[in-house]
Amino acid sequence: MSTSQKISPAHRQGIFSDEDIGSLTERLRLFTEVFEHTAEGIMFTDRKQNILSVNRAFTMVTGYGLEEIRGKRPSLLQSGWHDAAFYRSMWDSILSDGTWDGEVWNRRKNGQIYPQWLTIIAIKDTTGSILEYASILSDISSRQQKKEHMEYLAHYDTLTDLPNRYFFEEYLKKHLFKAQRDQEKFALLFIDLDEFKDVNDNYGHQLGDLVLEKSAQRLKKLLRKSDMLARLGGDEFTLLCECPTAVHDSQTIAEKMIEELSRPLSLQGFEIQIGCSIGISIYPDDGEDIKTLLGNADIAMYRAKADPNSSHRYFATHLDREG
Repeated sequence: MSTSQKISPAHRQGIFSDEDIGSLTERLRLFTEVFEHTAEGIMFTDRKQNILSVNRAFTMVTGYGLEEIRGKRPSLLQSGWHDAAFYRSMWDSILSDGTWDGEVWNRRKNGQIYPQWLTIIAIKDTTGSILEYASILSDISSRQQKKEHMEYLAHYDTLTDLPNRYFFEEYLKKHLFKAQRDQEKFALLFIDLDEFKDVNDNYGHQLGDLVLEKSAQRLKKLLRKSDMLARLGGDEFTLLCECPTAVHDSQTIAEKMIEELSRPLSLQGFEIQIGCSIGISIYPDDGEDIKTLLGNADIAMYRAKADPNSSHRYFATHLDREG
């Protein structure tokens, strides 16, 4: 009798029939097929967390083959991004509930840190004692990237890479609360490009987009760490200027912006000359809520645009008092 034809003691004693053996063999074959070809990475460890086996998907995700990590512990995959409390909570759940799942940032063999969705299951015998652990992991890098991209689109202007109106107003809400609490002043600058409609009409929207992009880059160069610049839409920008002396500081930065944007732009063989008009409102003098502050800065901007002698105006009479 060949090795493949030998009868196990259990079979000889009648515990398993030929039909049972055939069924178990088929189930084992199916398990092996699923284990090797599933899209999720799978790792088995013993109850002391020594790695016993991994499938192909695990190797593709992590970069580690079985022979490299057999007998080692899964901690070699850790990125260092999670603290001890994170792992304590994870193992408390596994030991009490028999399972845990959640997002984990781990490290591939090449050193790259990436997000994965991890499920860990404690495999127990009939008495409830843990025999092994099965870990099932999915690389969610693309999902994370898509999520981050969607968040970027929701909060940033793709042309200028500046915060958009929604992001700016949310930021302003938080800053308004802080200013109210600490009884601080701040300035809101409403910036509108001059002659921008003529650029679009005479040179086309593609070059107009370049003007917006280059103008945003010039404005960014003037920012301090505490300033927040955003594009509200079209050729309109706004700046939150945190400053202990709101009127003086906002006047200085407005003058710098006007000077910077008045320099000609050389684009696609054309020399484009634009400028800007800036309206300024001061919290809390010119408003104590977002709508009022933005509206008053907008009004001041239109006054500046209509004034041949000045490219920036305050909503109220701060400039006259400073002068």
